[in-house]
Amino acid sequence: MNANRIQQAGFLALLCGACLAWAVCAGEAPTEKPLDPSSLPKQYGGLPLLWAPKAEDLEKLKGDLSAPVWKQAAQVEMVDCVSGAAPKIPTTLYVYCSDHALYFGFRCREPKPNGLVTAGGEIWSHDEVELFFEPHKDTLKKCYHQLIVNAAADKWHGRVHLYPKQQNMQLREEWNPRFEAVAKVGDDAWTLEVKVPYNQMKLTEEAKKKNTLWRLNLYRHRPQKDDEPRMTWAWSPPGDPAFHTPMKFGYLLPESHASAKLIARIAEEARVEAELRAQPLGLDLDWEIRKRAAELAAPLFAERAAAAERLLSIHTGHPNGALRVREVLDVLCQSSRDAHLVAAAGALLGQLKLSSEGGEDPIPDQFLRRSR
Repeated sequence: MNANRIQQAGFLALLCGACLAWAVCAGEAPTEKPLDPSSLPKQYGGLPLLWAPKAEDLEKLKGDLSAPVWKQAAQVEMVDCVSGAAPKIPTTLYVYCSDHALYFGFRCREPKPNGLVTAGGEIWSHDEVELFFEPHKDTLKKCYHQLIVNAAADKWHGRVHLYPKQQNMQLREEWNPRFEAVAKVGDDAWTLEVKVPYNQMKLTEEAKKKNTLWRLNLYRHRPQKDDEPRMTWAWSPPGDPAFHTPMKFGYLLPESHASAKLIARIAEEARVEAELRAQPLGLDLDWEIRKRAAELAAPLFAERAAAAERLLSIHTGHPNGALRVREVLDVLCQSSRDAHLVAAAGALLGQLKLSSEGGEDPIPDQFLRRSR
């Protein structure tokens, strides 16, 4: 009797295993647990962070944002490019993703829809929007994706990194994407839908592995009309009319390229940053700042490099120490009699001011060599 029960149990186990194998083959395996973006901060590194929820692909763009899927998109308002204030003429952004593409929607309010500029001159002088994105959280010394679409859905694309304060010196890479854009002009606004497939982007290995935030900025340009001045809007305001300010690009995390591990890491980094901002600057750290600043004149290059690296780390990793680092370097520049120390402190001070005030990214060494 016991032997029969054992045989029956073994048969049931085999049957269950066979059913499970069939379900897997049939594509009915249990789905992964949905990602929870609720722990993501609104800002990362002092810049806005946007979660792009995953939804269905649009079979055909209409340009009017009427498809129900746009209600599932993240929705944010653009602000003035320079001041960061809410503009008199609003612009609403919509962003979502699928497993195959990123989708962007724009609702550009316009009191003079009959006066839209969509011809003559370069496309960036028209009524247009610009999309900057890079599937990595570092844009320093690297090209990024740029798309321009005007109110007539005319398009421009490029992989570029511009340096406006250096006579628009630029890095460029070959990139010929196939992306879609459809626009519609209404009574009080013009709207735009843009689809950018992932297989048309230069995805980094980190993005493929769902192990990085993306960089993103979205702009709108409205040319001068009669007595109205030129207007510019941004999602992450650069504090400057120039759009090519990658140090001020915000952060994007598409659900299609996110993981629970990445979300947890971002949340933890934000928590640590908040704690650092709340901590007073201790005497030991203040002493180290002065010690490392003095080492900028050390006889060995390795010592000078280590001192500069440590000061950079304190400046970025200890928000309350950023001001003190710059104060110490400024004092050295003003009062030190050591010419080498003054030069080293001045160079580092300029780099720190550049990073904190949103100046241009440092020009790559290889670009300088190539341009000479």
